[in-house]
Amino acid sequence: MHVPQALTASPRLLSRTVAAPSWVVAGNVHDNCAFLSGRVHEVGLCLFEAEACLAYTDADLPPALAALPLIWHAHLPVDLDWGAGPHGAPGAGAARVCGLLLDRVAFLAAHRAVLHPPTPQQAEAAGCAGEDGPARLLAAFLHEWTRHGRDPACLLLENIAGQDLTGLLPVIGDGNCKVCLDMGHVLTYGQHRLPASAALLERVGMVHVHAPGGMDRHRALTELTAEEAAWAARVLPALPPDAVLMVEVFAWDGVLASLPVLERLLDGESA
Repeated sequence: MHVPQALTASPRLLSRTVAAPSWVVAGNVHDNCAFLSGRVHEVGLCLFEAEACLAYTDADLPPALAALPLIWHAHLPVDLDWGAGPHGAPGAGAARVCGLLLDRVAFLAAHRAVLHPPTPQQAEAAGCAGEDGPARLLAAFLHEWTRHGRDPACLLLENIAGQDLTGLLPVIGDGNCKVCLDMGHVLTYGQHRLPASAALLERVGMVHVHAPGGMDRHRALTELTAEEAAWAARVLPALPPDAVLMVEVFAWDGVLASLPVLERLLDGESA
């Protein structure tokens, strides 16, 4: 693995996999990824909008990306339609959309994909009412996923507003999926049951690190309050050492400023 120049000032991070999103500077995906090449280990492709990303061409995702010395993962759409729609039945249609998007970036050998699982509201709207509605809808997604020969172990389910993952643990375990722990979401939405669950923590394959800014705003780790930093200094060192450290800040200055803070937090130091 190449030595990213942005990490040389934070040597503790050199032994980890540090990622950044494909949107940190002005420009298109190629501009951003070329900029990040040599600065971080991995790039998370921001495939946030389903229909727009399904329409991507080589102009949006040029073949030249494959020549960059980067590891890749995909962040699947945040606007997935979990109900019945043009792509299929509840759950299954969402799986087909995600599969098509991973096929589109297959030339990059993206071997991980972050998925926002269904919330209770989305499950009810899709006809899966009840406390177990999100779990049933996710199970339908995974059934379709595996039916097409895809490995659920490549999926990292992220805790989001209205979904702290704790009710999905049996399905996550049965599917051998991973977890993407978003620390900013834990702090913003009070999802403290999640890092208290040993069964979930052992499945963490990626952590989104950023300071909460209200709703879905992501700020640099330098903006953590003392209480938030103390929480992160307790939780981050307990995560699996092979978990990808995704600095999910959508500005390079913020990513860069976060790295020394992240290094201290991994050592259990909050200040």
